[in-house]
Amino acid sequence: MFFKPRLESLDASTSCKGSNPTQFSPIRRLVAVIILLSRFIIYPIFFSPLKRIPYAHPLAIFTPLWMDWRRFVGREVQTTNEAFKKYGPYVRLGPNEVAVNTIPGGITTVHGHGFENFDKTSWYDFFINYGTRNTFSALGKEHGSKRKRVTSVYAKSYIQNSRHVRAILAEMVQNRLLPAFWEMAASNAPHDILEINFAYGLDFVAAFIFGLSRSTNFLQDQVCRQVWLEEYRKSHPSEYMFWLLEHPRLIRVLAKFRIFVVPKWYHKADVDFDMWGTKLVDETEKFLQKGFTEEAASSGEMPHVYFQQKRAMAEELKLDKGAYFKPTPQQRLELASECLDHLVATRDTFGVAFSFVLLELSKHPYAQARLRAELRSIKTPVWYSPTSTGRISIANLPEPTVLEELPYLWAVLKESIRLRGTVPSPNPRITPSGTTTNLGPHKNIPPGVRISAFAWCLHRNEAVFPQPELWLPDRWLKCSSQELAEMEKWFWAFGSGSRQCLGRNVAMEIMRYALATIYTNFETSVVDDTGFNYNSFVTGSLGNRLMLKFTHVA
Repeated sequence: MFFKPRLESLDASTSCKGSNPTQFSPIRRLVAVIILLSRFIIYPIFFSPLKRIPYAHPLAIFTPLWMDWRRFVGREVQTTNEAFKKYGPYVRLGPNEVAVNTIPGGITTVHGHGFENFDKTSWYDFFINYGTRNTFSALGKEHGSKRKRVTSVYAKSYIQNSRHVRAILAEMVQNRLLPAFWEMAASNAPHDILEINFAYGLDFVAAFIFGLSRSTNFLQDQVCRQVWLEEYRKSHPSEYMFWLLEHPRLIRVLAKFRIFVVPKWYHKADVDFDMWGTKLVDETEKFLQKGFTEEAASSGEMPHVYFQQKRAMAEELKLDKGAYFKPTPQQRLELASECLDHLVATRDTFGVAFSFVLLELSKHPYAQARLRAELRSIKTPVWYSPTSTGRISIANLPEPTVLEELPYLWAVLKESIRLRGTVPSPNPRITPSGTTTNLGPHKNIPPGVRISAFAWCLHRNEAVFPQPELWLPDRWLKCSSQELAEMEKWFWAFGSGSRQCLGRNVAMEIMRYALATIYTNFETSVVDDTGFNYNSFVTGSLGNRLMLKFTHVA
């Protein structure tokens, strides 16, 4: 009896306290709903700094998942291009993503120089090799220092005047390309030119990086070529690139719960591919340690990129030995990361782009005839016969400037690359922290917004390129100086600004020599391009092929 009131009091108290959550839960729920509505509905529609930018789809205002789905099903470029046609050069792809399709007020702001050179997003982390960033994946000031190391050997003047580069070109033309094309013509059968073009680009760039005797020879060694291409496909699997590029963190989180979005074999393939790259680096380092000198080296043996990278590193570290210092384990990985990235970039871009050049020429016999006449008109045409005693050497190889100044050759390359270069990537950048950004008429865009741009879309601006889907080389020749200047301004195949493609001069040089090699001696025709068409983008994955027939022309 003494304790009953106390117990009743306690029961009442307990009951009262226990009822609080129930009593206020509707209010709490209401607050939660208001917060969610404000954050994900009201703010994006009425208060977001991006609210005035037209959206590609209503869902793009609220969630990035809509655009993620378009990327996942391989429709990112087409979707964005359709939005540009409908809404203009500024389109909102997500709550925090904008795509631009204009040079002034777009590309010049995002992909320019200095402060008008926005940093890269985590999208580029996939291209880190050995856990070490390279020029392509480097961020902030690190990019400038890494690029400075090798930019001199990629200059057009260096490429066109180096006896070692000329020797590599002579080797590719005389001993690898011409015999291969002659055999193709003699067989009277179609051949997959995409695989050949992969081999040509990789052989040249590997020799440019490491020197001829330490480089690949995929043009002549078909078995090694196919093994390497398969290893590349496994380490860069097109069917999983969406996850690897857009959601690398999600991959790691899900893996902790034994959910593997990317199969386990990918990780082994990635390690194996990296090991291949370090092997080339180690062989080149041994070559340097034996006392190599540029002056005494046989023509073609200069490891241009590797040597220049080491020389620049020595200057940064103030080492007396110059490029001959012995790298530390970390420096070895840094060297390997850069060199491997240049080879990967070649595989991703050159073979596909050059195959489109050959496809267009093969579809237009009149263009071939016109190009052949121009190539045969020069002082030293690239003639070839397997029974000829004369060999193509540095001495009788056409001068680089001679090919560069051929107007129709230039127009064919320019138009082919404009119309269809490589797989269009969004080239994503992120607006800088600590300030707001203006994109044309759209002001005060906050930090941390992803900005995408596609060369594929820029090259289809009808105001600049009339009938943009047609292959018209003469658009570059039969135009006013003002029209030409405008087309050049909008030509974005190699990017722009301080992050412009390092290898653009190499790519154009070896394309010119390959075209001179082919169309001086042969004509080409399309046998089967169903695996290489305009309805989907070519990546070099299984199923992508371009079957051409070569015929010798006397």
